[in-house]
Amino acid sequence: MFEYPRSLTSNITSVYQDLIDAIDAHQTENLFRLEKLIALSKETNNTLMLSLSPQIADLGRSLVYIQSLVQEGVDMMRMDSSNGEGELSIPENHMAASHKLLQWPTVKGLISPHTYTDDYVMMLEEERGVICILEDNEKPPSEIRSPDNQITDSGLLNLDEETVRRYFKTYLCRIHNLHPFLDEHEVSVQLDSFIQSYCRQPFRLELSHTFYQENQPSHVCRTTEHARILLVLALGAICGTESRSTSLDARGKSDYRQQYIPTISELTSTSSTQPPKSKANNRAKYKNFPGLHLYAYAAEILGSCQGGPALDRIQACLLAGLYTGQLAHSFQSYGWISEASRGCQILMRWPQYERLEDNRTRDLYSFALWTALQLESDLLAEFDLPASGISRSDSRIPPPTGSFTIQLSSDANAPNTKMMSIHYAQIHLYKLLHYIYTDLYEVEKSPRQFRDKTRQLIRLSGILSESLEAWRKCLPDSIRWEDQGPHSNEINAASMRNKYYRARCLVYRPLLYHTLHLSQVNLGVPPELHRACKLYVDSAILGIQVFDGVEHRLILTDMFSTSHAQFGNALSLSAIYTSFLSELVPRATLHHLLCRTIKFLLCSEEISPTLRADARILTEIHEKLFGLSMVGS
Repeated sequence: MFEYPRSLTSNITSVYQDLIDAIDAHQTENLFRLEKLIALSKETNNTLMLSLSPQIADLGRSLVYIQSLVQEGVDMMRMDSSNGEGELSIPENHMAASHKLLQWPTVKGLISPHTYTDDYVMMLEEERGVICILEDNEKPPSEIRSPDNQITDSGLLNLDEETVRRYFKTYLCRIHNLHPFLDEHEVSVQLDSFIQSYCRQPFRLELSHTFYQENQPSHVCRTTEHARILLVLALGAICGTESRSTSLDARGKSDYRQQYIPTISELTSTSSTQPPKSKANNRAKYKNFPGLHLYAYAAEILGSCQGGPALDRIQACLLAGLYTGQLAHSFQSYGWISEASRGCQILMRWPQYERLEDNRTRDLYSFALWTALQLESDLLAEFDLPASGISRSDSRIPPPTGSFTIQLSSDANAPNTKMMSIHYAQIHLYKLLHYIYTDLYEVEKSPRQFRDKTRQLIRLSGILSESLEAWRKCLPDSIRWEDQGPHSNEINAASMRNKYYRARCLVYRPLLYHTLHLSQVNLGVPPELHRACKLYVDSAILGIQVFDGVEHRLILTDMFSTSHAQFGNALSLSAIYTSFLSELVPRATLHHLLCRTIKFLLCSEEISPTLRADARILTEIHEKLFGLSMVGS
């Protein structure tokens, strides 16, 4: 039987005791079931851990054990009779999205006299349409290989070997490091063949002088394997530049403070003074985004074989979703990810997945599913979009081990081992987020419904909070951090910390709402509610600052969701500052955080009307609170 480290045992004991304290004493039968579940999880998960590296295996055992405790504890505390079986990880029409804060009375007062609707995100994203590369009359002849065309419409590649290999290296550094769902060796071998077949190959003529002449490669064949390679190169191209905005919009750069934001009065009035926005006029005509033509050609290939559940097509759809995510086209990105999620559910249906004997194939399947699940969840957290249903498989498909596609070392600080440790830890953090969304943010469990269940809400938040702290304590030293410690300069570690602080904010946000809007101020704020509000403030501040240590251009798998969550942090801190809890948010701190968040949002102002709207809202709040213009920020 596996023996847990003493430090881990003390941490788990603390969590277990907190769970017991949160459960009524008469629930003896449930506690007995909990003991049986703990014993079972210790034995059944050891088999899976045998294929992991020692460091990741220890982390895996710890996190699975913590999860079993939390699951049983939350089930006992559920506010309804459901047991969570078969639930979506993020409920439809949930209340956790950052723009839902606009429904709060304190926030409404903050943005007054404006009456922006909290549906502005969906409306602006619907209005912008899809990526349009060029108008038909602007396209050059298909066989003209201009510098802007990395591949022509007919598939003639305009890249040399050096550029292709540089793009691949950038992809491995910037994207594969965050989501290692491809077999690096397999793709590398395929890339060699791709270069020989399709890249420009100069050769030397031994005459009186030396000449260099290009050969005439054939057109890229329309196969899913080639689509996958082209999308890897497209991601390498866009992630390898200092700015995504090389030639963005035919309309030119506009003042973000003039960004149109729908208001409640416009939606309720029969005749609006604001003319309807035209989707055609609002659609950007992107020309020179790095990798855009590579993406477009690959997208045509994938469109011609739509519906296929093969693994290479699922991986290609994930890559296409990641590329459009770099352009902050969230709806289009979600379309690709949803397609990959549907393919995963077909490919890994029961009992087909359980019959697989090839461990490498099983691991690649698991990588694909968990990548699709996490990317979909990131978008569903901020958008009211229909879920694919892939989250219903999260209890059946184990997390990937990486043992068959990644060279793992016994050194915990080795890059690949550290990468997989973070990847594995984030999967379990996602599972904890499942409980947060389903038990605190379903639409029927909106904050107003908690008025008569304050004690139960405090207990449930306590269990979820302790589970997050237990998750953090179980992390290996190589990726563990302290709140007041230095910021990580590694994007992978910073992204993991960002997700953790986002989860902690979500745990305490219902209690913050209750304190601001439902408590009787004249009687004073109960200590447990005041503590919850303080923890929310600390988490929101740390969440805003989490990327400060990253020196190069920030490359995230979902730039929109991360930026929009930062907007939510700054918005809620501003609301707290204007309330009777203002002592929790120092004036100078809020001024700095607002300026910093606006600057963060403006990094994407030319590619996202929604993030421009977020920046406008925060700018108006900043000027209202501090009387200072944000010109030049």
